[in-house]
Amino acid sequence: MDPCRTIRGQARRAKTIEPSRFHLRPQCAADMPFLLHLYGDVRRAELDATGWPELQRHAFLNHQFLLQTHHYRTYYPAASFDLIEVADAPAGRLYVDEGQTDCRIIDISLLATHRNLGLGGAVLRQVVTRATVRRKTVSLHVMLGNPAIRLYRRMGFQVIDPSDPMQILMRCAVGPGAPGRIDDAGHPSEERIFE
Repeated sequence: MDPCRTIRGQARRAKTIEPSRFHLRPQCAADMPFLLHLYGDVRRAELDATGWPELQRHAFLNHQFLLQTHHYRTYYPAASFDLIEVADAPAGRLYVDEGQTDCRIIDISLLATHRNLGLGGAVLRQVVTRATVRRKTVSLHVMLGNPAIRLYRRMGFQVIDPSDPMQILMRCAVGPGAPGRIDDAGHPSEERIFE
């Protein structure tokens, strides 16, 4: 056995966030500064490539954030708009629109400091488990090139509509007898459907 591999695995597990260590709560007006900061954090790499001065970046982010917020609230008025908290501190956001047969994840975003620690997977498992109980699918759109696509595939999401050149629609079927998908306990089944 490779001792370096063992040490790396132990270090990775030490940085993992336990699923029970996060909770969701409805966002409120006082959360807007954090949500704007999160939006900027998520788009940091994209904006770094522009070379814009800080004032221009801030104006762009503020404008885009307000447009996105207005769009989500207008087109998904019945959705839940939650903050993801770890140790009572904001770590991200989760927006879900629960329809008759599908739970659409409108947005799931985490601060860079909380990515790749298992938090995104834990949040997704919670959404999928809830949908499983209600016999609904879970769907989301994701930008092409987003590293989270690997997580979604591991969780059993399949590409449903690859026709858009910017983003893809993915869906996760739930329930018993759904091979390569999420079982009743909210875990991916053993049969793999992705290469």
